[in-house]
Amino acid sequence: MKKSFYLLFALAATSIQMLTAQVNIVVSPDSVYKEDYATEPEISLPSHITNNSGSTVTIRWTRVVEQEPQGWDHAFCDKNLCYFGTVSSKTFELIDGEEGLLKPIFYPNGIAGTGVMRVYLISETPGIMWADTAVYVAVATELVGSVEAELVRDVAIFPSPTSDVLNVVTADADLQGQWRITDAAAKVWCHSKIGTTPIAGQILITELPVGLYFLHVLTPDQRHATVKRFVVQR
Repeated sequence: MKKSFYLLFALAATSIQMLTAQVNIVVSPDSVYKEDYATEPEISLPSHITNNSGSTVTIRWTRVVEQEPQGWDHAFCDKNLCYFGTVSSKTFELIDGEEGLLKPIFYPNGIAGTGVMRVYLISETPGIMWADTAVYVAVATELVGSVEAELVRDVAIFPSPTSDVLNVVTADADLQGQWRITDAAAKVWCHSKIGTTPIAGQILITELPVGLYFLHVLTPDQRHATVKRFVVQR
């Protein structure tokens, strides 16, 4: 009877330790978005992973580029090194209390567009069961004239978080253009009608699931002008 008690106690203690390890390795932030001009040499999206599990942990990362314009290049940096696109998976160690870098880099090479990288992380240390996923979105924009510059400067959205309606306002109420809404994986959920219409107005988002979204604003000739980030909560 006493042996059974000690066995159950040991199993319970092991389970508690494993659960603790699961919640004490944190990626922050686990969703990163950055917008910059396509003429910039790179768009980097840094986040960090922190180990507070009480033990040294071996972390394996596996990166998957879900979207990337033709002509772009990319790399991924962990706490040890930066690896170019030919390397899709590596491991590194974090001692207890240590913080390590996680940083995708996109190289737009003067080409406007959107890059999406999803990074899968998992513990390879026996007895420490942990896994997480981080999403990184880079948008390269190209400003080629006064209309684009005006759009970037004058478009605003509210509220965020929102549950049913997204308000789009502009300094010039008659500012022309188009829009589309995408999620972090670049899936298009809705868009305005093709044609020259005012950007300002209300967008019903009742059909959007809870999550992070991006309002892409386009010029009348379909050039990508700017992106506004918002969150849907209910």
